[in-house]
Amino acid sequence: MTVTSSASVLNTRERALIQAVRSRVPLVLRRRVESLLDGDHDSVHVGRSLDFNDLRAYAPGDDVKDVDWKATARRGELLIRRHVAQRQATLMVGVCGTPAMRGWCDMNVTKAHLAAVVTAIMAQIAVDHGDRVAMVCAGPSERSSWRPTAQLPQVERMLHEIINLGDAKGSPDPHVLETVLATATNAMRRPGLLLLIRDDDEFTSAQANALSRASVRHDVIVVTLTDMLATDPRLAGHTITAADGGRSVMQEVLGDRQLREAAAFAQIDLARRADSMLDDLGITHARVHAVAEAPENLALALSRSRRRS
Repeated sequence: MTVTSSASVLNTRERALIQAVRSRVPLVLRRRVESLLDGDHDSVHVGRSLDFNDLRAYAPGDDVKDVDWKATARRGELLIRRHVAQRQATLMVGVCGTPAMRGWCDMNVTKAHLAAVVTAIMAQIAVDHGDRVAMVCAGPSERSSWRPTAQLPQVERMLHEIINLGDAKGSPDPHVLETVLATATNAMRRPGLLLLIRDDDEFTSAQANALSRASVRHDVIVVTLTDMLATDPRLAGHTITAADGGRSVMQEVLGDRQLREAAAFAQIDLARRADSMLDDLGITHARVHAVAEAPENLALALSRSRRRS
């Protein structure tokens, strides 16, 4: 993605990583989209494209260019080739803004920054393939929605809003994921791809139900921004604060080997349970904790989504 004022959002190396993945894995939807606009996805409408659908008898008014002369010769009647039309789809990005967005997922990289990188990668792939990008962003005290667009300057403004989540104030909203999903699915009148970006937390039954409802109509990919493991040696010597700026219990954990190992095991077990729940729902998911691994992890997630087509 060409971002004009990218210094505060994406650096040169990050843009190079995006460039490397953008041509590898197209944005693929399992469901045929219903838009009347042209794009890269199979539509429920029949029209002119390169993808052959079936043959039917010629009717007055049909374009003679669509006559299949070989099939006509075999059958002894004029037959028309029908093709599956290509339509434009929407990538809806849903960002769950929590106080944890101020936290680190990797050294000196906040979750808000990583969420912007994930969004930039997916938006670039979508725009490259003729699709539009929309966003729903819900934080502790406010909610915003962005209409579908294929204009990169508009996408850049979305990225800046995600980055600003790192400065959001207020108490955590336990229902933020349900709010994002409900707003996003209501805004998407036609089937599309819903990319949900969330913090690494336990799924509640209400969140699982909301994800299940969303996946009935849309393709859903859940991207979890993971926390640094308590056993990461790079944390040694750093002062750890809580997401609300107060004192964090992690400071004591980092100073005790047994507590560090127990905390790391708890994080791994949490990830296992969350991934298992998403697998049971048939929802594609990826876990990202560093900018450098984001393109590859998203490419793998899109590949898995494509294989389920």
